[in-house]
Amino acid sequence: MRNIAKWMKSCCAGLLLALLLTGGIECLAGESLGAGIFTSSTRLIFPSTSRDASLQIFNENDYPVIIQTWIDDGDENALPDELETPFVVIPPLIRLQPHESRAVRIIYTQHPLPEDKESVFWFNAQMIPPMAHMQTDQKNEISLSVRLRQKIFFRPRHIDKGSEEWADKLDCRAQFHQEGEAIINCRNPTPYYATLDKISLHTGNETLTETGSMLAPFSDKSFHLKDSVSVGTNEGNFIELSIIDDEGFVRKIVRNLN
Repeated sequence: MRNIAKWMKSCCAGLLLALLLTGGIECLAGESLGAGIFTSSTRLIFPSTSRDASLQIFNENDYPVIIQTWIDDGDENALPDELETPFVVIPPLIRLQPHESRAVRIIYTQHPLPEDKESVFWFNAQMIPPMAHMQTDQKNEISLSVRLRQKIFFRPRHIDKGSEEWADKLDCRAQFHQEGEAIINCRNPTPYYATLDKISLHTGNETLTETGSMLAPFSDKSFHLKDSVSVGTNEGNFIELSIIDDEGFVRKIVRNLN
């Protein structure tokens, strides 16, 4: 399976060039290129018991596009042919007519991954802009733009049950300094990745909000709130967590500071 993945990567550039040169995609000179592509979900939960999973890609543009797909392990700047991940996307290149959609398959190569916690990878879909012409010296250089990137959570079968309860187990506490700085320390004691959309501290009439991030399994993270606060006691104060669940919906969880 890994040999197949390498072969697909090596063929990708040649196939892309052929599609462009043979009219595989219509050239639209002078057109403004908007994003116009999206997938059927904001995240993908990949159970270890599954051999593959599917994502639907939609082209909302009024022109055809070519989309290159690949998966990275967290390095968003790495080139597709430099990556070694336990997944293969088929097809690696797709052509979509205006307002057309198509499914891509993400295949797990069975390369061993941790069995006691989730692993995270990123699915990439990069739209190749229409090109009015291509110079001879540009044939090996194809400009890419408009990139969509979303998480894939590989979930081992040993922890498949109980994923709906991880949010309630997050432990977040506020720490206040004399200078007025507030720090929220969060601990994720679960085997799941915790995705925080934002984290807010409510103290009396003040509300401080910080952009969230992803907490790895069995990890700790501190959030430094940018503004200062004046807090006498913890009575009535609380932390509000906006978390993103498996379906991509935002849930709010409150932690009282009393």
